[in-house]
Amino acid sequence: MEFYLLQGMTMNDEPSKPDGSAGGHPDPRLTTTFDPDVDSVSEELITAIASSNDADPTELEILAHSIDPDALDALVSSHSEVQGRDGHLQVRFRYAGHVVSVDSDGTISVDPGGDRN
Repeated sequence: MEFYLLQGMTMNDEPSKPDGSAGGHPDPRLTTTFDPDVDSVSEELITAIASSNDADPTELEILAHSIDPDALDALVSSHSEVQGRDGHLQVRFRYAGHVVSVDSDGTISVDPGGDRN
């Protein structure tokens, strides 16, 4: 699994300050990919958020408090099986202070600032 910040920085790159030097805060939005035919979207989501927060997945809010993880996995998996890669499904919800978008094409987008409107 690979993680990408929307500005193109990988999670392994050193964050940069607004002036371009190291140690600043990168764009907080995160996008990661998964294989909807093989991977559990709920597990990939938790891993992505934990990684972006430099936290252990067990330290995160329980996903089931925001959305049923089994239903999310089944919905994305079954949509992928029925529609193939041509159909499109997107599920958006709030989790642990983030706005999360899960796409049936195998993309998870996490916006930690999603509560700012």
